[in-house]
Parts: sequence; C-alpha cells; structure tokens
Amino acid sequence: MTNAGRYLLALEKDGFAIILEFPGQQILNDYLAEVEPKNLKTTQIDLMRYLTDYRGHRYFDFRNPEALRSFDLDFILRSWEMDKSHHPEEGTDEWFIH
Repeated sequence: MTNAGRYLLALEKDGFAIILEFPGQQILNDYLAEVEPKNLKTTQIDLMRYLTDYRGHRYFDFRNPEALRSFDLDFILRSWEMDKSHHPEEGTDEWFIH
C-alpha cells in the first residue's frame, strides 16, 4: 500500500490520539499552524502506520468540506478532559464523547 493522495495527521495528548485526513498537503500544513499553540503532539503518518498503530482511534475526514468547516478541536479537547475527569475508573483508549 502507498500513501498516494493520503494526507493523514495524528493529534496526540496523554497517550490518546485522533486522526485527521486532509484533501491535500497545503491544507494539512495550514491546520498544523493552527494546532501548534494547543501543545499537542502532531505526527504526519502514512496509511500503513494508520493501519498498524492508529486503527480504531477517532477519525475525521476533512476531505469532506463540511467536516473541515464544522470541526472544533477545542470542543473535542474540552469533552475529552470532562470525560477523563468524570469517568476515571473506566479509563479511555480513545477520545470518546459521552
């Protein structure tokens, strides 16, 4: 498998991750500039790494313009923090919003 036409980004915090897929490298680069102040670990990954290391994590497909427009990372981060503090005994293996 190749990564041709796949622009995947893993955003990680405290060992948990979400995956974003972009329609092109420039949009991914622009998004990286927006995410930088949030102190998240960012890793551009290829399809094989997604399949072996990140499969099953939350995935957002920004190739859909509506998904890109409406995605709110701050909401995801707040929700994840609330879930983590309200359900510490359950643990979380992905960012899950109840």
